[in-house]
Amino acid sequence: MMTRIRQFNEDGIQKFGFYLQQLKSDSINNLPYGFLNDKKYSVEINDSPKIEPLIFKSKKDMVMYLYPKIEKLKINSLFHRSSLWSWLSAFYLDSICPQKSDGSRIPGAHNRYILEAHSWNRYYRHLIVTPIRLYHEVKDIDLCKFYLYNAPNIHGDAFEQLAARQEIASAPGILDTARQLYWDKENEKPKVNATDKNKPGTLRRFTSSIIPQFQLTYDLNSMSSSEILDLLPAEFDNWKK
Repeated sequence: MMTRIRQFNEDGIQKFGFYLQQLKSDSINNLPYGFLNDKKYSVEINDSPKIEPLIFKSKKDMVMYLYPKIEKLKINSLFHRSSLWSWLSAFYLDSICPQKSDGSRIPGAHNRYILEAHSWNRYYRHLIVTPIRLYHEVKDIDLCKFYLYNAPNIHGDAFEQLAARQEIASAPGILDTARQLYWDKENEKPKVNATDKNKPGTLRRFTSSIIPQFQLTYDLNSMSSSEILDLLPAEFDNWKK
């Protein structure tokens, strides 16, 4: 059943957190019927488009469906509005916290569902706003491959390595370099061992050490991927193949 996009009030956010805790303890398996549209907990956003309670197979499917609708919302601080993104998390709970075969769910940390907008270290963990915001900033589906290939309930190691650092997360030249080094075009997923902790030249080394070093000397935001690739030390040569 289609419904217009809504946003929680403070009581709604608190109630959602309470229900997440109950899901975690197996006290319930689903959010109570009617909770999302209860005027006690949420309010419809003026002139908001309607959305369907779909179950998305991938983050890409989720972003391609939701982004054009979110883009139409005429509200301030769109990507920092916890009331909106927390409501969307509850609405799409079946995608971002799917039921197991026995009907139970295993919610992770609350900040995966209830947006904590004050700190990027917590912000980027949200399962819906982060891929949508990064796509909005980059505006290139190919550069967002690491953010969109997984199921909606999984960030994955590659996502974590790139999105965890705000100065890297939406930098086109850096993302394109990472794509050329670590993306398996044939299988449409990161290359085998790309996020390994112990191998030289991996994505982890690229994002945690090499790029931060280069950023002290170079304006990487103005550089192309070919220029960044030329800067990389020999340990990355095997990943260029």
